[in-house]
Amino acid sequence: MKRPLFLQVTIGLLLLMGSAIGQNATTYTVGAGVWMPGYALVYTGSLDDMEDYELGSGTYFGPYLAVNHGRWNFGASLLVGTLSPDDKEMLWEGYEAKRTDLNLTVGYRVISTSSVSGNLFAGLKYVKETATSDNWLWSGYTVDTWEFIQWYDEYDATSSGTLYGAGASLVVPFGTSSFYAYGSMAYLMGSMELENNLGPTEYNPEGYSSWDESYDLHLFALTAGIGYRFPDGIGLNLGYRGDLFGQDDADEADYSQRLSGIVLNASYTF
Repeated sequence: MKRPLFLQVTIGLLLLMGSAIGQNATTYTVGAGVWMPGYALVYTGSLDDMEDYELGSGTYFGPYLAVNHGRWNFGASLLVGTLSPDDKEMLWEGYEAKRTDLNLTVGYRVISTSSVSGNLFAGLKYVKETATSDNWLWSGYTVDTWEFIQWYDEYDATSSGTLYGAGASLVVPFGTSSFYAYGSMAYLMGSMELENNLGPTEYNPEGYSSWDESYDLHLFALTAGIGYRFPDGIGLNLGYRGDLFGQDDADEADYSQRLSGIVLNASYTF
């Protein structure tokens, strides 16, 4: 049976990590983080008088692992959480979006000095988001009279897919102190599958109808912040993370999704 691409690459990265673990002078970092982004729809089309829309905010938690051997490194992180819109009326009443974000990277440190550390990496991101609403606004035409109508209805949609790409990261210590600055950027691309489900209404009394879509997606990801290493191996990072998602088939009326906000990590290195 043919394995999915994400599973094949995951197995390959795990084997690479296992090879690194079997070597001497290997360090491991385990930790957990929280990301508190705002969620906005950023207008990227060509129409006039179109504005960005600040939808709401979310909170995502999860663990991460980093393995370093010489100049090679492997990383894995998972964030799960829920987005809640600020607007609780009309379209967004009862809306909720649960998100899973899994990342795998393998990199090589191209700069390794006492004043700066630079890393190039390849990465995979698996994203799944399930959005539900018990009061979603729909519009359309009746089949018999072609009369324009609007109605509220239950609705849920699940989008999922794998993105792949590459990036670079940098760590700059503040002199001989335990403080440092860090940053990274990456570009990834892939495809997403979207399944929409519509609840029963007076126009659809038989129950749920559903339809599927697929689309290409690209992502520009940026992180930056400061950190502190304690002598016993404990570390704390505080910074900013921004993910900007855009569809490759964007038209004049398209929006990109932006998640951006504070990220806090605590870790232990041994």
